[in-house]
This record gives sequence, C-alpha cells and structure tokens, in this order.
Amino acid sequence: MDNPYRLRFLTKHYFSLQGLRFTPVWLILVLRPWGDVLPNHRPTYVRDYVTMTMFLFCGVWIWLAGRHYRRRYGRVVSKPQPWWCWLFVMCALAVYFACSLADEKNPPVSFVAVWWSCWLSAQALYFVGIGARRFYYGIAAVCMLALALLPSTGRITASRLLSAYHPSGAVLLGLIMTTLGVLDHFQLVRMFAQPAGTANA
Repeated sequence: MDNPYRLRFLTKHYFSLQGLRFTPVWLILVLRPWGDVLPNHRPTYVRDYVTMTMFLFCGVWIWLAGRHYRRRYGRVVSKPQPWWCWLFVMCALAVYFACSLADEKNPPVSFVAVWWSCWLSAQALYFVGIGARRFYYGIAAVCMLALALLPSTGRITASRLLSAYHPSGAVLLGLIMTTLGVLDHFQLVRMFAQPAGTANA
C-alpha cells in the first residue's frame, strides 16, 4: 500500500482501528454472569461495589486509551458525518430493539444474534483496505450466525441467549468483540510500522 493511500485510509478509519479503547466494556459481558455469586446483602453489598468498580474502570480505561493513541499516533479530526449516516445508525438501533422484543417471545432463532452477525458482516465489507480485518470479522459474523441458531436445539431460549445475567452467548459475544478489538489494535500498529510502498495484507 503506497503512502498516500495509507494516509487516506488511516485518516478515515483511525478511530475504528483503536481496538483497545472499548476492550474492558466487552470484558464486562464475559465477567458479569459470574457477578451473581458475590454477596449482595448488608453490610457489604459486594456485588454492587464490584459492578460500580467495573464501570468506573471502563470509563478511566477509555480515557487513558484515547490519550495513549493520541500521544503515540497523533490526532485525527474527522469530517462531519452526512445526515444519511446518522439516519442509518438510528434505523440500526431501532432494528436492534425490535430484535430484542422478538427474542422475548423465544423464537427458534435469536434475532439479536442475527443482528450482531449482520453488523460484523457490514464491518467486514466496509474495510476494503485490510484483507486480514475482513477475514477475521467475517469469521466472527459466521460464529454469531451459528450462535443465533442455538435456540432451535432446545438447549437455551432466545431470550436468555445473549442475556448479560446468564453465562451463555453473552460470554461468547464478549470474547469475540474483545478479540476483534485486540486484532484491530495490532492492525493499527502494523500499518504505522509498515514502510511506504509495501503491499497491504
């Protein structure tokens, strides 16, 4: 990838490749189901204190990670997003909530998991400049699609599949998103370390 193309690509996708920013948020999905084993009664309320600490840690981490990226790689001021982009985001959120309501009726397929699979697929198709990123996001989309079919086996209901209070699909989702964040970070590091004139993976 030549230097001008790399500069344009990094300018456009710089924030998305900062994978370590939201890693703790996804780790909460992994750890949250086991928080129920902690005592939550007088005088300790350990569970509540642990939950508050995790969210506080996430906030501090996001701030420190952003500061690290700015100091290490610089700052990018993005152009304002067009109106249709925000309309698309609002429609996607509306579809997500509709999928959540549909899952409450325990269909044979988890529509929320299908939504995540579609979102990951869109990420894979959007980043045409990084072949490796398209590959591992595509793998993640397939995993979520397979997870969406799990309620059809009768082992778990769709309403509990991605519940943060049940050690099931939410743990897998958290692990997938954490792994994707780490891989995105290494893609950013690799692109900054890549000499001009070399081919992109």
